[in-house]
Amino acid sequence: MPPRSRSSADSSDAFKVAIRVRPLIARERKTGAQMFWSCDTKQIFQLGADGKQLGLGHFFDRVFDHEETTQDVYDEIAQPIIESVMEGYNGTIFAYGQTSSGKTYTMMGDGKTEGIIPYAIDDMFHYIDQHPDREYLFRVSFMEIYNEAVSDLLAVKDAKPGGLQIREHLEGGVYVANLEEKLVRSKDEVLEWMKKGEKRRHVAGTNMNERSSRSHTIFRVIIESREQGAKDDAVNVSQLNLVDLAGSERASQTGAEGQRLKESGAINQSLLTLSNVIRKLSECPPEG
Repeated sequence: MPPRSRSSADSSDAFKVAIRVRPLIARERKTGAQMFWSCDTKQIFQLGADGKQLGLGHFFDRVFDHEETTQDVYDEIAQPIIESVMEGYNGTIFAYGQTSSGKTYTMMGDGKTEGIIPYAIDDMFHYIDQHPDREYLFRVSFMEIYNEAVSDLLAVKDAKPGGLQIREHLEGGVYVANLEEKLVRSKDEVLEWMKKGEKRRHVAGTNMNERSSRSHTIFRVIIESREQGAKDDAVNVSQLNLVDLAGSERASQTGAEGQRLKESGAINQSLLTLSNVIRKLSECPPEG
């Protein structure tokens, strides 16, 4: 069975944007930087040097201040998506923001605290334990988009020049041809494949980040399930896409030159395209 689609009654919840305000990092505190933002749970405001609000606030589905934890973000934003995926729907979680804004910290954690991805994988296997009436099969894939070329981060051999081909199937939609999928049986196996893929990802130092991601990646978990002992071939298939986007950049801030400048151009162009897609998705279609 193909992944199920949400009904029109659920369309208002199908796409959400949450903002996370991070605290000042060591480099910023050292230079005497100050925070000129204020927020409540639904909107964020820019402040002037006098501490007064400048203009109107920006509204979002949820705003998390710098004191709220990754666990708070996961419980409110990501956990409902994970439950939906395990019930047979497709779901996507991605972090978007400027270089050094805390995307990797939020998605992966820092070694001391876990990020959204480890929390999500843990909950998925916990869900299986709570539903012994169904059989589950998990597969993972990991792709990178670097300078407009797609490569397989889990492939044994390096990809051919030009990258993998993106194709479209009449029934299955858009897919990446010859992208490898690995069978996994535990949270540890999932995270191990992710770590292996991360080691092959393009990163480089800039003025704003010692390990700046120079590419976008999509780590996909494919879930197949069916009733225990079912005599028919009915199988539910759903996908969880965990997307780590390269940070938007300004060459004047990052000090990008040569190859780094070329990468920045590709990054910013793809992020602009993504923002246009998001804008269209957020527009409510007319009734009928």
